[in-house]
Amino acid sequence: MLRYACEFAPFAATADSSVHSNAALGPLIPQDELVGLFTVEEVRMPASLICTRHDQFAQMVLDSSSFRISKALVPLEIRDLGAPDVNAMMELVALT
Repeated sequence: MLRYACEFAPFAATADSSVHSNAALGPLIPQDELVGLFTVEEVRMPASLICTRHDQFAQMVLDSSSFRISKALVPLEIRDLGAPDVNAMMELVALT
């Protein structure tokens, strides 16, 4: 189970859509807080959690095998981010 910190994103994830996996989210969700789950199948909620809304949506997915871009179009250096970059990334989050 994974629960993003609520100040960053109201999302959670589980290994599968079983009632057992969703029940394991319970201790990670503070009382009176909502989280979003995006699944490919109907979510089965345990009695300890309440589904307040559900709907279908279309997600765009990039087929990277057919995607090509010239490096000339992306002049910025691509690098791994680490602990020294956290403050700058938090500043970007605050802008969105």
